[in-house]
Order: sequence, then structure tokens, then C-alpha cells
Amino acid sequence: MPVLLFWCFFQGVSPMLCALDRNWSCDAPTQAPSSPALLYSLRHLEEQLKAAYKLVTEGKFSDALRLFVRMLQTIPLMMVETRKEVDEVKELVGICKEYVIALRCELKRKELREDDMIRAAELAAYFTHCNLQPMHTALSLRSAMTIFFKLKSLGTCAHFCRRLLELNPGQKMALQARQVLAACEKTPVDEVKVNYDPRNPFDICCLTFTPIYRGSKYVEDKYTGARFQPECEGQISPIGDIVRIGADASGLLISPTQVR
Repeated sequence: MPVLLFWCFFQGVSPMLCALDRNWSCDAPTQAPSSPALLYSLRHLEEQLKAAYKLVTEGKFSDALRLFVRMLQTIPLMMVETRKEVDEVKELVGICKEYVIALRCELKRKELREDDMIRAAELAAYFTHCNLQPMHTALSLRSAMTIFFKLKSLGTCAHFCRRLLELNPGQKMALQARQVLAACEKTPVDEVKVNYDPRNPFDICCLTFTPIYRGSKYVEDKYTGARFQPECEGQISPIGDIVRIGADASGLLISPTQVR
């Protein structure tokens, strides 16, 4: 006997009938239970991703952050059938993780006082190390380039200029980067030191907003693989707000193919 659910939204309005079985048909006289109905699909999340990218491009970072977090909260409620789909979902989790970290860094930077230029420079630098779409990486590099030039950290500023030019940005952005690079190369010295080493690979702790350089101790969010400073253990990860940092867990399971 199929299981049906009646939704009542407003008083006086007839309830809406909804099957809890994914393959339920109103035309079938009898039907054995098969699989539960799904509220979310991979296609639905792909559409949300496009919307989130658009918000980032428009500079609506708070709205974009909320959408990326919502996607991370939705993914564990999904189920997919094939290993290919599992890989696609895991890729989507990785994309959301990178954007949440990047956007949290940028929003934190915007909260700073105007005279806190060193901290602003650090956060701008960390932002450039998140794995984003090329267009968004270019925007982050231009921002870091501008901030470090004003700080007179010309050696590091030149590094951002070169990274930006490697992305082959638009003509206007490329011209600006070449002009700044030419000025930096005259005296490629950092007058102000910041907690940032572009030559040493690192992860970004988006609770303390500090780098975790290779070889340093860290704790992990088992859902997304995001890394945090050891003192963050036990806190709720801001990468989705649903996982406790450092908890012993299996990670994301969304398909029977993962447990066969």
C-alpha cells in the first residue's frame, strides 16, 4: 500500500496529496514500495550554483554566501544512483567550500576599520588562494594588488600582478596590472610585513582567518574537508553550519554505490 502525505497550507483550502514513494503512480491499482520521493536533485543544485556565481559577479557577497551555505545544507538530503553522480556532488561540495571560505574572508575584510590595513591586506591575500572561477579569481587578485600597492608592500604586490596577468584578463584590467607591476619592479620591497607567504602552500581557517601552512597541525570538517586551527576543534563548522569540527565521521554518503 503506497504511503501518501496530505499537505494543508491554508484554512479552508483542500489539502494537497503528495506521494512519499518516488515511483508512485495514481493509475496503478497496486504498487509495492520502492524508493522514497526526493525533494532535491543534482539539476536543482546546478541551477542554484549558477545563481550563486551570478551573485558573486554582481558583488552581492552576503547573498551569495547564504546561497552556498544553503546548498551545503541541502546536499546531505539528496540521493543519487551512480558513482558518476556521486563524484559530481562531491565536486559541488568542494566548489561550495571554496566559495564559503573566500566570501567569509572578504566579508570579514569589509568589517575592518579603515586604519587596519595590515589585517585587510592579509584577508585580501587569503581570498586569492581560494579555488574560484577565473573571473572571480581575477577580481580578487585586482583587489589584493590595489591593497598591497597602497600598503607599499611592492614585492608581494608584484606577485599579485603577475598572477593576474597569467589569467589573461580583459584589456582594462590587464593594462592596470602592467602599470602597477612596472611601478613595483622599480623597488620590489615590502615595507610592511604581513602574515602571508605566497611560496608556502596553505589552507585557510575561516574561523580564525589565518593560514594553516603545510606541515602545521589542523582539525578537519569531515563533510567538506575544510581545515581549521587546532583550537577550533568542537565548534560548528561555518562551511554549512551542520558539522562539528574534528568529529569522527564517515563523511558524505548519498548513494548505495558508496556502501556496496
